Amino acid sequence: QMDLLLSHQTGFANTVAVSGTALTADHLSLIKRLTENLVMAFDGDEAGIRAALRTVPLRMDQEISAQIVALPTGLDPDVFIREMGKDAFLDEMEKGETVIGFSITQWVKRFPLRTVEEKMKVVVQIVPLIHRLKSQIQKSYYLKSLSDALLLKEEDVRGEYRRLTKTE
Repeated sequence: QMDLLLSHQTGFANTVAVSGTALTADHLSLIKRLTENLVMAFDGDEAGIRAALRTVPLRMDQEISAQIVALPTGLDPDVFIREMGKDAFLDEMEKGETVIGFSITQWVKRFPLRTVEEKMKVVVQIVPLIHRLKSQIQKSYYLKSLSDALLLKEEDVRGEYRRLTKTE
């Protein structure tokens, strides 16, 4: 795993590498024993984004604070570090988004959002993630973030949340 080796050689000592598609709840459970804060770097290509989105529910179930970083397309961590340097990689890690923030960003990018139907597709993807949150404050924050990202009234997004989750 070149990503792991080069990360360690560059000074990122607390690094673990696993293929995004192979990440399991057991992996996250082991990591959680060592830290409550996790930054995950994924290749910025379509496969990397899909892998990152696939792991969002796993991280939420493990209740581990995780930031997701999607590197620029075509650059996996070892290539990024070799070409751009340690400081640039550290800067990318600082840009990490929360798992739900990342999900909102990525789903919004997938649709032109010109029609209400396209906006609904994003809502349908994000609402189940927000519903999994235990904190009402977090739910409220991400419902507002979702409404802002979709240029919809917050009260309408909250109403759709209640309808889709059958909650009051």
